[in-house]
Amino acid sequence: MKRFLSRRFFAKLVAGLVVLGLVVVAVENWTGARALAKAKEDFMGKGGVLEFAALHAAPIPAEKNFFAIEQLDGISTPRKEQEPSLHGKLRSLDWMYGSFEKHPKARHPNLYGGCATSEPLDVKNAAAYLSEVSYIDTAPDADAAQVLAAIDRLHPLLKELSDAAVNRPEACFDHSAALNFTGAPYKRPSPNLSEVIAAAKGLALRAQMAVEAGDPESAVRSIQASMRFTQALGEEPLFLSLLCAISTAVLESNSIWLMLHRHTASSEQLARVQTDLERLDFRRFLFQTTRGEMVLQMESIEWYKGHRDDCLSAFSQLQVLKDQTEPAWHASAAIYFIPPGWFDHNEATVLRLGSKYLIEPVMSRDGRGMIRGCDEMAGLLDERRGMTSPHHVWSALGFPPFRLIIQEAIYCETLRRQCVAAVAIERYRLAHGKLPAALGDVVPEFYSAVPQDIMDAAPMKYRVEGEEAFALWSIGWDGKDDGGKRPDGKEAKRVNREDYLGDWVWKN
Repeated sequence: MKRFLSRRFFAKLVAGLVVLGLVVVAVENWTGARALAKAKEDFMGKGGVLEFAALHAAPIPAEKNFFAIEQLDGISTPRKEQEPSLHGKLRSLDWMYGSFEKHPKARHPNLYGGCATSEPLDVKNAAAYLSEVSYIDTAPDADAAQVLAAIDRLHPLLKELSDAAVNRPEACFDHSAALNFTGAPYKRPSPNLSEVIAAAKGLALRAQMAVEAGDPESAVRSIQASMRFTQALGEEPLFLSLLCAISTAVLESNSIWLMLHRHTASSEQLARVQTDLERLDFRRFLFQTTRGEMVLQMESIEWYKGHRDDCLSAFSQLQVLKDQTEPAWHASAAIYFIPPGWFDHNEATVLRLGSKYLIEPVMSRDGRGMIRGCDEMAGLLDERRGMTSPHHVWSALGFPPFRLIIQEAIYCETLRRQCVAAVAIERYRLAHGKLPAALGDVVPEFYSAVPQDIMDAAPMKYRVEGEEAFALWSIGWDGKDDGGKRPDGKEAKRVNREDYLGDWVWKN
């Protein structure tokens, strides 16, 4: 018994454990490097891109790029000395900015009705609200023409942006700062998204007031300017940019719906809107985002592998977000002893899961298939949480909520396709004096092909409901054709929610 408790025995035990630990580390490093190399080889063999910088859109000549105008200088990569000026310049365009503090009782105008509920802008309430929050200086009962004139007088930047969009058909942020950046991935310079949203809200307000004031050219120009923001946002490889693009696109859709509802625009003006709409493709934007987020996760893992202090900070934040508890001291200390192979294994897992369950479904499946891919990945990660599956830790903690993003993008792409179809229908009506009996009648004169329903890849549904009334619809989340029916009231505004039961309907 004494022999087993001798110092020599404990020395041998410690030495054995050290050797065992070294073997485990060596195996982890060897297998991790091999797993990562194999995952990268498979992904790149399918044409994949594994450099975040390479995912940025190609530069556009300045004379064609909307973001090369002087008024937007600094929005791509805001510099500290420019932030106050740029911030105030664009934030002032948001008619909701500061209203809660200055006028807490002010009711927001109905600028979010539009195509989701077939409700036009309530000019009276909008004018009263804008006057109350000091966005304009007119009387509370001002008409649309007076409101539009006040907007252009007090917020001339909106008209400047609208006019600039006409001769600058492309839009791309300046990525030079991001391309030259060599620090931590999460510190990479990015566009000033809050200012983009502020400008889009102002442009949507100007467009709708212009429609009601009988000035379709001003409305079309503001819609085009807003679509330049959406185009640039959608091409960014980050999910936050995509969510902002979805927000701006919904505002544009409401303005287009109102313009079509009032029958104010000419065929030439509508053709310009249609051309810009066809440049936007939220399926492509979603593909860009899923690639970008996956590659960003991989680059982050590489960074944290060599910067353990940053890794500890990130781990602490993720634990707080997930569990609302700080990590235990031994878990924090363990970060400094994790072998590099663990990071390689986790990076390989991110690549395999992202490629199989996110990127491939976005490109090859309909909307329901995309959601299934997210659910399959979520189910797999739920099964492999914790230390029993150490190579899935990063994926379980680090992946953003892609299901929500994909749901929003699917609905927004449906809305875009309905917008294009509705514009083509209106152009047909202007040319022939009647609505087309079927969507195929607008092809090829006003549209290249009948739009597909992204949910099931079938032709979008269409029905004439009177001399000047029609309905376009998609089958929605439940996968059932309800004949173009949708819930009434508040429920109709929940179209992008998964629990919405009904079709996605566009009625003029």
